[in-house]
Formats: sequence, C-alpha cells, structure tokens
Amino acid sequence: MEHKFQINLRGIIDLLSEHLYSGPEVYVRELLQNAVDAITARGAREPGFRGEILVECHAAAGKPSALVFTDNGVGLTADEVHKFLATIGLSSKRADDGRPTDFIGQFGIGILACFVVSETIVVISKSARDAAAKPVEWRARADGTYTLKELDRDFEPGTQVWLTAKPDAEAFFAPDQVRRLVRHFGGLLPYPVRVAAGKASEVVNAGGAPWARGYGSEAERSKALLAHGREAFDTQFFDAIPLKSDVGQVSGVAFVLPVAPALSARKAHRVYLKNMFLSDTADNLLPEWAFFVRAVVNANDLRPTASRESFYEDEKLAAVRAALGECLRNYLVDLAASRPEKLDRFVGLHHRALKALAAEDDEFFAVIIDHLPFETSMGTMSFGTYRRENKAVRFVPDNDSFRQVASVTAAQGECVINAGYTYDAELLAKAAEVFPDLTVEAVDPAAVARGFD
Repeated sequence: MEHKFQINLRGIIDLLSEHLYSGPEVYVRELLQNAVDAITARGAREPGFRGEILVECHAAAGKPSALVFTDNGVGLTADEVHKFLATIGLSSKRADDGRPTDFIGQFGIGILACFVVSETIVVISKSARDAAAKPVEWRARADGTYTLKELDRDFEPGTQVWLTAKPDAEAFFAPDQVRRLVRHFGGLLPYPVRVAAGKASEVVNAGGAPWARGYGSEAERSKALLAHGREAFDTQFFDAIPLKSDVGQVSGVAFVLPVAPALSARKAHRVYLKNMFLSDTADNLLPEWAFFVRAVVNANDLRPTASRESFYEDEKLAAVRAALGECLRNYLVDLAASRPEKLDRFVGLHHRALKALAAEDDEFFAVIIDHLPFETSMGTMSFGTYRRENKAVRFVPDNDSFRQVASVTAAQGECVINAGYTYDAELLAKAAEVFPDLTVEAVDPAAVARGFD
C-alpha cells in the first residue's frame, strides 16, 4: 500500500529561516523576485509592456505594521494559485522538462520566506492571460492552511501581496529599513521600484548597473565605477577593471584593493542574477589567485542554489571563472605594456597575487617576472634589477637557510635570493626556462659557512 509524505509547514518555515536563508530580510528579495518574474512573463506576451513595482509601508498606532508589494505583471488565475502558490516546490518558472526559463526564481519555495516575518500572507491577483478570469484572494497561514475566493471587484492585471508584521519582526517593516532592503536587493532591476511611506515616495533603483551605461570618456567611466565601488564596499579602491564573460552572460567590474589583503581573508564578491541581488559573500566566482580584487557582477545565465545566495558549482561556472580571470590578466598585461608606473604601484600592493598568476601562466610570467620583488641578501629588489646586476641567479630554498647565509653573503658582496616564500622557488625554476642564458642555482648554506671560515 502506497502512502504520501506529510508536510509540516511550520517545520519547513523554521528550516528556511534558520538554515536556508541568511536572515529574515530576504523576504524582500523573494517578493521583488516574484514581481520581476511576473513582469517578465507579461512582457513576453505584450511587446512594449512597461512593468513597475510599488512597495507601500503602512503603520497605525496600536496595530502591527503592514507592507503591500504590488506589481503589474502577468497575475494568476484561481487554478494557478492552487497549483503554484499552495504547492511547495512546484514553480511556474520552470519549463516542462525541468530546464530553467528566463526567470530568477525556479524552486517554488520563495513565498514561504514571508512566513518568517508574517503569520499570514494575503495575495490578490488578476490574470493578464485570461481576461475572463475573476480576481482572486489567497489567504495563507503559517499553520499550513489557506483559503481562496474569487472577488467581484475588478482589478487591473497584476498582483498584490499583503504582509502583517510578527511582534518580533516589526524592525523589518520600518520604512527606512524597507527602503534600504529594496534598494539593496533591487538596486539594479530594469523596472522602476517605488517605495512609499505616508507622503514620502521614492524610486530607489534609478540608473541601473553603472558598467552598462555609456560614458563620454574612459576617465569618466573609471570615475563612475570607482564611485560605485566606494558605495558598495565603503572602500576607496586603487582601480576598477571591467569584467565580461559571454559564457553565463556575465558582466560587471572588479575593484583593486588599496592594501594587500591577508591570505586568510575571505574572497567575497557581490553578485546579482538577472539584476536581482543574490549575495555579497559569493567566493567561487573568480580564480583563487584573484584575491586582490572585490567584484560586483550580474549574471543572466548561471544556475543559482536553492537559497539563491550563490551559484551552483558546475562546468559553466568554471568557464565563467576562467573568462573573468582572463579579464584581470589582460588588465595586468596592459599595465605592463602601457602604464609601467601604475604597474609598479600595483606590484607594491599585490605582488603575492601576481606571483600566483605568473606561476600558473607562462605567457603572463614572461610579461611580469622582471617587475616582481624578491628578498635578497642586499635588500628587496625586482627580479629585473637582480638579473641585470648578476650573471647567475643564486638562491636558498627556505627562510631559515636564508637567515644563516644572508649576512655572510652580503659581506662577501654576493646577492642571494630568499626563495622560501610561496611561489618564489617555482618562479626561479621557470626563469631558467624562459631566459636560456640565465643560470639558476641553489646555494648550500654549509658551503657558504665553510668558505667564510
């Protein structure tokens, strides 16, 4: 005898709030996402359609705060409400064979995020697909029950979502907080998003992605990108590098850090999917050696995880990572060819990252090796300076050995390189292959000591 699984909605909500989503504030992202997908669906049916989203904050003395999210998208019929809103895991945003469509949400669980901040969800919707369908009201409760009724009043096609704050969620309904969250999640959306509270009303996403705008000059573009980086990360960056990958339809900008980061520092980036903010802690978008930048990117064709706070690790993401790494590499090659003074300042900040890239990329090695600094018994100097002043490259393989011989070799007028740091020995071995007339040899600390005696 077959039986069906039973779903405990309260348990599912606890799972979402405590393990899947990063915090209660993601309910704003989920509602914006549903609104954008509804507008996208209607735009596919009606060329030239202009979508818009309105977020209204309501507060009255002695009553819980309330929010209303309104969009003029495709809307839902009564049958679609039963099928998509009331069935966990079933989404109208997937093709019949399971392939993702042109929507942000794909998992059929987003609306549940609203239960984290509200005991009830009220959805009023009018379908743009079926002109004869009456508007419907869906009223759902966190205990897993819901009601659905048709309304005799008429509405314009679209959807309204009404939420009433739980006692412990009032802070997430405050107008300033709502405005901040809507701007945070929807700041790059292509449709105007207006937040209204009392007499105040503001479109919070004017301008769109700064890297997608037109500029009068490269200097103007660089200034605008650096201003965006300062706003996004509260940091005055060294430079801004445009990023683009045809695979995954990814575009954005990488900001060069003004100081060298610790190797243990998190390599987190700010990522968007179809212009909807996903996460500012994504760490798998750029190559490991690119720890000298923080990136802001939008992807139109990468697969999100179920929490929609990072991208799924697959072959496409690996190809995107390689393409974005190539953008960074080309920037550095251009600095070496046309702006050597700026490259020297860059090397002073981020030589560890450059050594990591040079170790794995032979072509880049040939371009950058002479600019890279090495510790020697005569002080720190660039490899180019060292090989111009020495017929042979002599090194010791570890820091302890270097400390033993540094003062002795310096006293004898010999310049010995300390190859005990990460990548240094590997780079010196590669130098012998790239420069055929260059001799590279290891120094025996014991022999140096005997010679001094």
